[in-house]
Amino acid sequence: MAKRIFLCLLLASFFVSYSFSALAETPPTYDQMEYQYMLRRSAMLNELGDWKTWTLEDKARLDQLWLEMGQVQDDFPLHSIPTDKDLPQQEALRMAKEEIGRKFSLDEAALSAYGVRYVFFAFPDPSIHSLWILRFEQDGVAPSTAYEVEIDSVTRAIILCRDLAIEAVPPASERDVPAADDIPMEEAVKLAKEAAEKKRAEAATLGAQLGRHPLTEDALKHFSAHAVFAEESVAGRCWQVTLESPDEILNAYFGFVIVFLDPKTGAVLDIVDGQGTNG
Repeated sequence: MAKRIFLCLLLASFFVSYSFSALAETPPTYDQMEYQYMLRRSAMLNELGDWKTWTLEDKARLDQLWLEMGQVQDDFPLHSIPTDKDLPQQEALRMAKEEIGRKFSLDEAALSAYGVRYVFFAFPDPSIHSLWILRFEQDGVAPSTAYEVEIDSVTRAIILCRDLAIEAVPPASERDVPAADDIPMEEAVKLAKEAAEKKRAEAATLGAQLGRHPLTEDALKHFSAHAVFAEESVAGRCWQVTLESPDEILNAYFGFVIVFLDPKTGAVLDIVDGQGTNG
């Protein structure tokens, strides 16, 4: 009898030990990793203050957690620190200023009124080029003005240069308001999301070299939508809906999409697809 009890206890100890071992080897789910990430981010915000003031080193220290937890896709953008093979930060600043000046006719004196936020992304897959994102902002200015430039840190090519303020401008005049028989803003946003999802799905079939990541319904939940009604625009009378994530990581991964819709029928007049990473 004593031998039987001892054997049962031995077997129970083995199965409990095996269960904990198997549990420890089970990779964390994305929700579990995201929870741990947000815990560390919250602690660092308490330590360092406003995210806008964080250094490249601070942001890289936070994103190191993704690598520590594993299960990160090869094309997942991570805040990192440039190596000696990357475009230097001051050179990236010079290129960004020149591109903004050329595209928007702003000189050095005008740009001196803007603060600059730096983001540097690298990827677990070394074949995907690292990326500089520089955002020029005027804090406390209404309406807000901001420019954003993305630069391939390896080839030094300008990927994107845009005026962020045009995505959320107030009506240019009293005429820029929808009529009673136009589709409402909520419907315009819904149709724009459907069009963006379809557009990216089509682009993804053309090859990964386009660097356009599919916009699934789940991904679009993390996007903000700026809907502006325009009596006159590049697409004529329309709803202009800009879909973009406020999170820098998702923004770099997915990019943005601007959809122009016929206000009467909801038909898509045009789509501007600002691609994400060049992976």
